[in-house]
Amino acid sequence: MEEACDVVKSHDNSSNWREKTEDAVDLFLYQQPSIIERDIDRSLCRHGEGTECENCKPIDVFDSDYLKEHSIKFMSFHAYLRKLGCGVLKIASKNGPKFPLEKLDCNMKKDCNRHPPWPKGVCLRCQPPAITLQRQPYRHVDNVCFENEDIGNRFFIYWQKTGFQRFGYLIGRYEPSNDVPLGIVAVVYAIFEPPQICSPVSISTNPIAEQQYVMELCDQLDCTVVGMIFTDLFGHETNGRDDTYFMTAAECVKAANFQNSFPNICRYSSDNTFGSKFVTVVASGGEDGTVKVFGYQVSNQCSAIVEAKLLTPIVGKPHLVHVKESTKQQCALNEYGSAVMRAATPLPVEFLIVDMPVGMAKSAKRFFNPLHGVQPFPVENRAVIGEFQTLGALRDYCSQFASDQELEMASDFHFLYFLLTNEYKLFARRIEGFKRSKHYYISKAFEAAGTSSQWRCPHCTFVNRSQGTDCVMCLLPRTF
Repeated sequence: MEEACDVVKSHDNSSNWREKTEDAVDLFLYQQPSIIERDIDRSLCRHGEGTECENCKPIDVFDSDYLKEHSIKFMSFHAYLRKLGCGVLKIASKNGPKFPLEKLDCNMKKDCNRHPPWPKGVCLRCQPPAITLQRQPYRHVDNVCFENEDIGNRFFIYWQKTGFQRFGYLIGRYEPSNDVPLGIVAVVYAIFEPPQICSPVSISTNPIAEQQYVMELCDQLDCTVVGMIFTDLFGHETNGRDDTYFMTAAECVKAANFQNSFPNICRYSSDNTFGSKFVTVVASGGEDGTVKVFGYQVSNQCSAIVEAKLLTPIVGKPHLVHVKESTKQQCALNEYGSAVMRAATPLPVEFLIVDMPVGMAKSAKRFFNPLHGVQPFPVENRAVIGEFQTLGALRDYCSQFASDQELEMASDFHFLYFLLTNEYKLFARRIEGFKRSKHYYISKAFEAAGTSSQWRCPHCTFVNRSQGTDCVMCLLPRTF
């Protein structure tokens, strides 16, 4: 994004959005084999059926030649686990159980009894270890797949009408990949747009009030928040950078904060969490002037450094970050593509990013809005462009369905979210409570008496034949 546009501000603290249970896709991949079967290559193999050679024997899921041959840039996380030999839950050691995955902790230990707490004192035991920054060889999510093109097109309408940038949460599921060995795909079903203040160059969000309802609805629908998306689009009259679709330092920091809030549950870590499956999708302009989307995650090293508040963007240099406390040197690529040792600050963000492809399903599917020709329910928080979630919009949406199409009518995330959060639901509950009270039955009795052709005076008990307000016998009023 442009330098002035690269801060997606948010007051987000969503560490309780997900319970600590392993995802279904992980449980499935744990049961899959660690090898890739290969058929006999008639041009290379010189043997018959029932035997194997170097050209046709099974290979590991993390085989570098296989990944390079199939243009797979990073091995999958589960392939990385197999490479580490994670066949058992715990590896015994003399100091107790040892887990194959060790999380990087860049925070100072504050419970050391050898000296006063930091910053008054420090020792080798309580200070964080030295970090050798390097590119992460694996990724937790290997692909982002939108179920159909309507999901993205509907999200981009806001920018098309206003010229303002837009932010949203990706609602969907994690599924096994058919293209990457033991890989994971984040399948997107819908985009939820929280309350936000947008401008042509920035986005400020405060989604705390919405989180509980979003996750409550996702739990009921057996899906989750798989990531976030924001636009980095400019009009033809604005000259953006050639590499505007790459993540800037501020965006890396924000992505790291979100990934720390959505930890990946993993049995091979001491605290049952390691990394994150939360993805960041950036919608930007391609070289041909069309809108293109790019998927990213930041490395686990970046997430740990950001969690310790050691990483800050550099004003005027969006491709660099400043490390507050670091070692004297880092490994970086020079102009010839060779790894050389350089000062650890400033640091290029390319060492913190793991990119992934973003695409569309080969055959369009619709988890939400399955019927064609039906106008979907308005998106939340879009009053600026004239989209309102009102009772009138609710009536218009429901009127499109027949009486036996309740399931199709309920297959709209924004419609369900409106029913979950609107004030009319609370008003209806209060009405139901009033109907169960004695005041309701008294009022109904007076209503019935008012519509009757005759009524009995409560004072003299005379039965009046007229619809007057006073009794013709005692001349007293009809009601107390």
